Amino acid sequence: MAAGHGPESAVSDLHAAAARLDDPDLAFTERVEADLAFHLLLCRLSGNPMLVESWQHLEGRIRVAIMSHDADRLPAIMSRERHAVIADGIAGDDEAAVVLTVERHMDVAARVYAGG
Repeated sequence: MAAGHGPESAVSDLHAAAARLDDPDLAFTERVEADLAFHLLLCRLSGNPMLVESWQHLEGRIRVAIMSHDADRLPAIMSRERHAVIADGIAGDDEAAVVLTVERHMDVAARVYAGG
């Protein structure tokens, strides 16, 4: 998607999924599910069934990792802002920037869940 300029509908769907993360009425578990849903949607929109299968294989483990951390520390990492930049990048024309955005997104999450 990064190389092929994601279709407007995909970008719109990703923005809608990201916006759900800022819903003030979401309980922590609902926010976790909304976060995981964004990532599953991103995988599905890639059109790569192996990526979707890999995500689904890891999703339960990721859920456990998230749920085992202090809920007060995690809402910032599960925000609309942190996810919308991925959709914005896909809408743009800079593949390297999208890849860097996703790598940074993953790096921050890894640091949080590793306790760093």
